[in-house]
Amino acid sequence: MGSQDKFMDEYLNSQSSELFSNVAVLVYAFDVTSESTEGMSQFDGCMSALRTYSPEAKLFVLFHKSDLLSGSPSTLLRDRESDLKRRALPTLAHCHITSIWDESLYRAWSSIISSLVPNLTLFHSELLRFVDRTRGEEAILFEAVTLLAIGHVTKRHHPDGRRFEKISNMMKQLRTMTGKFSAGMVSLRVVLGDGTGLLMERLCNEAILMLTVPHVTPQRMLELPAEVAGFKPVFTAVSEAQPEVDPHML
Repeated sequence: MGSQDKFMDEYLNSQSSELFSNVAVLVYAFDVTSESTEGMSQFDGCMSALRTYSPEAKLFVLFHKSDLLSGSPSTLLRDRESDLKRRALPTLAHCHITSIWDESLYRAWSSIISSLVPNLTLFHSELLRFVDRTRGEEAILFEAVTLLAIGHVTKRHHPDGRRFEKISNMMKQLRTMTGKFSAGMVSLRVVLGDGTGLLMERLCNEAILMLTVPHVTPQRMLELPAEVAGFKPVFTAVSEAQPEVDPHML
């Protein structure tokens, strides 16, 4: 037995109350290339402790390294996912098939982070009103630290399924470039070659908004920051409202 297995067993057997008390989200990752049954045994132990100490916690399961499977991962893992969901009951298991070579890992973590955001449905409604009011094409909310997408409103189909991850990576590069300045990145305004206006604004310490508006004029680009400023109090009010049950937006 490896040192990692011993570490897990020690926690599960002797420190469960410390590890599993007051858990909001449990993320359990399976290496799908491993044929060992130890992972499932440890999963059962984690679920037993979670039911005892944090029965309201959310559960996310990552079937990772799916790119190393020969064949369709969703087909090959169907029975394993069904078995895992049964073992997790009454906790609802949200399963993601992930790989470092596509957007699946970013999407999975975005889903996990968004599950921790209160009033997500209300955020979506207000974001939709904001996009309509600004005649925008798309608005994306990013968590400010991780730059994971936690919500979006899109008015047209986008063929690039990895655009949230690509935008996030560009924002990280920009943050690195502006990190040498004490103020850091606060606002960004760009007009693309096709006339699309792109506005990026920090709404608060927790969130960054990216808005795209098609066929924007120079005058319109000057007006947009004021409209975003008007949205900030709405965002704050929703953040401070009584929490609701939060479904996943992504």
